[in-house]
Amino acid sequence: MTQQQLIEQIQSATDARERRIAAEELAAFDNETPESIDAFVQGLEDPDKGVRDACAQGLTERPDTLAAHKAGNAHSGVAALIAHKDIEIRNLAGDILLKLGYPSAVALYTWLTDSNVDSLKFAIDIIGLVGNQDSIPQIIDHLHNKDGNVRAAVIEALGNLKAQGKVDELIRVFHQDEEMRPHILESVGKIGGSDSQAFLLHTITQDDEFLQVASIDALAESADTIEIAEKLVNLLQGASKPIQGILLKTIFSIAFRLETEIQLPDELRSSAYAALEDDDPDVRVAGLLALGSSYLAEDVPSLIVEVRRREEGTREQILSVLLLNSPETTLQSFSQQLVDAFAGDGIYFVELLADLHRFLGDAPTENVAALAETLVSNASRLAHVSDELREFLVAADPKYVVSFLREDMHAGDAERQNSALLFIRQHRLQELRSEVEELSRSDGEVAAAAAETLALLEATT
Repeated sequence: MTQQQLIEQIQSATDARERRIAAEELAAFDNETPESIDAFVQGLEDPDKGVRDACAQGLTERPDTLAAHKAGNAHSGVAALIAHKDIEIRNLAGDILLKLGYPSAVALYTWLTDSNVDSLKFAIDIIGLVGNQDSIPQIIDHLHNKDGNVRAAVIEALGNLKAQGKVDELIRVFHQDEEMRPHILESVGKIGGSDSQAFLLHTITQDDEFLQVASIDALAESADTIEIAEKLVNLLQGASKPIQGILLKTIFSIAFRLETEIQLPDELRSSAYAALEDDDPDVRVAGLLALGSSYLAEDVPSLIVEVRRREEGTREQILSVLLLNSPETTLQSFSQQLVDAFAGDGIYFVELLADLHRFLGDAPTENVAALAETLVSNASRLAHVSDELREFLVAADPKYVVSFLREDMHAGDAERQNSALLFIRQHRLQELRSEVEELSRSDGEVAAAAAETLALLEATT
C-alpha cells in the first residue's frame, strides 16, 4: 500500500487489526510526512490499545524528524492530548512528548495560560524534564500560582532545569510558603552550587527534623566537593541520634562518589555506635565506615551488636578489619565477647570460624595468637564445635591445637581419644608423638588406633 492508503486505513478501517497493521506499515516508511504524523496523532485516540501503541511507536521511531510538528501545541499534535479525558491517552501523550525532547517544551508553552490546573501541572512537569534554560522564564510566574500542585511542579522543574539564577527566589518562597519547603529543598539540591549548599547546611542546623532529613538528602545529591562532607562531620555532635545516622550515611556517600577517604575524629566515634543501632542497613554500613580501618577496644560492644544481626557483608567487614588491621588488645576483647555471645549457637559459630579462617594468611602473627589463645582458653565452652575449632587452630598454627588435643588424649574418654587420634593422623602432628606412643602401650580400646597413628608419624618422620 502507498502511504496515503495506509493513512486512510488508520483513519477509517472498521477493524482494529487492520488499523494497527496500517500504523505498523506506515511507521516502516523512511520519509515521514506531516500527513502521516497527523494520522499517527489521530490514532493515539483510537479505542484499541494496540492501535494506540503502534501509532506511538510511529511517532517516536525517529524522534528528531519533524519533531516540532509531532509535538504541536495546545490545539494540535501530541501536546493537544495532555488534557484528554482518558488518563491512559494523557499518559501516552506524556511519554511521547518526553521522547521528542526539547520541541515538546516549546509545544507545551501554549498550555501555560490554561485555567485547568491538571493540564498546567502536566505541562510544567514535562517542560522541566525536556526543557532548557530558555524554559525557565516561561514557567517562573507560576511559582506563585494559587494551586499548590502547580507551585510544586514549578519548583521541581526549576531543579531539573538547574536554574542557578533562581536559588534566591526559591529561598524566599521557602520562608513564605511552609507547604513547599520539602519541594524547595529537593530542588535546591538538584540545582547545586555554593549558594544552594550554604542554604542546605544552614537548614540542617534548624530544629525541624523533617526538614533536616530533606536537606541532608538534597546535599547527598548536590555536594561536589569533599568539603561539604567535612562540614557535615562538624554537625554530627549536636545532632540527634537518628539525624547522626543519616548524616553519616550522606558523609560517606559523598566521599564514595568523589572517590575520597574521610576520617571521623575519635571523639565522634559515639556517632558511629549510634548508627550501628539503626534499623537502616545503609546507616549501619556508614557507622562501620566511620569507625575507620582499625577498631579500638571501646568499639567492640557495638561491633558485636552488628555481628548479632547475621548480615554476611558487614560481618565479613568487621572480622577482616579486626584480624588484619586492629590492635591485638582489640582482638582479644572482641574474640572473648564473640565466644560469650555465640558459644551456645554452634551453627553460627562455625560460620564465624569459616570467615575468620579466610583472613588468617594475611593477619599479623600477634593477632592470630590473640584469637587462637582466646579460643583455646574457651575450648570447654566450644566442645560442640570441637572438630571445626581444631581445624581452625591447626590452620592458625599447629601449636595452638596441641594443648587442645593433649587434653583429649588424657581424658579417659575413648570417643574423644579416637577423635583426637584421627585428627593427629590427618595433620601428622609430631608434637603429640609421646602421648600417642603412651596410649599405644595402654590396655585401653584405643590402643590399636594409637599404634596405627604412631606408625604413621614414624613413617612421616
